[in-house]
Amino acid sequence: MSEVATQTELSQVLTLLQAMQTTLNTVQTDLQALTLEVKVNQAKTDERFKSMEEKIDLRFQAMEERIDLRFQALEEKSIGIQKEVADLRIQQRSTDNRILTFLFTAFITAVGLLTKVIFFDGQR
Repeated sequence: MSEVATQTELSQVLTLLQAMQTTLNTVQTDLQALTLEVKVNQAKTDERFKSMEEKIDLRFQAMEERIDLRFQALEEKSIGIQKEVADLRIQQRSTDNRILTFLFTAFITAVGLLTKVIFFDGQR
């Protein structure tokens, strides 16, 4: 059952093994090239994501600055309106005091004239 391999058969097996080794080396080289290409593409993708992230961060910062400026403007307007309301209150109090003074003076004058007409007009 055991067959003896001839020199020709052994050389064919050796040639076949060398061809397989060459193919294996080629596959290994291709695999290394693909691995390198994957790493390069991954680095490119990472760089793109990083640049996109930086752009998004810059946009968010710009939006935050705009929002802060708008809030500051609104606060300044609010303070201005509060001052105007306070000034209007003071003016309203002053106007109310003038009107009350005028009405009191007119009432006293009317009472005085009425008193004069009732009590002192008959003596003439």
